[in-house]
Amino acid sequence: MSVDKIHIRHCMLFHFHQCTSAAETRRKICKVYGWEALAESSCRDWFRRFKKGDFRIEDKPRSGRPKEVEDMDLNDLLADDPNMSAVDLAKTLKVDQSTVNRRLHAMGLVVNKKGKAWVPSESVNQEDDL
Repeated sequence: MSVDKIHIRHCMLFHFHQCTSAAETRRKICKVYGWEALAESSCRDWFRRFKKGDFRIEDKPRSGRPKEVEDMDLNDLLADDPNMSAVDLAKTLKVDQSTVNRRLHAMGLVVNKKGKAWVPSESVNQEDDL
């Protein structure tokens, strides 16, 4: 079940004001939404923030460069033409080829044995077993 992170933070804040511990709060939230809904370390971090008097539940601004290529953009291009090379993908998206390579790798995609199409890395390993 995918749950909105803002909703989870509201739940944590509610339990914080009820004087529930971070560990117990996580157990209660995960009992309802599933164990993937909230990591133990995240809950502890939010409780530390609340104890300092910071009750804002929005993300803090982050420094650094935003991701230049969205995975969805790559998926859309590869759905149209799975044979596009990383060079072609980079040109189409107007980014550096190394950026495309990093995103494809992070998405678990590699070029198949024939060097023609991008496929999940597990399928290349399965070809070795044949």
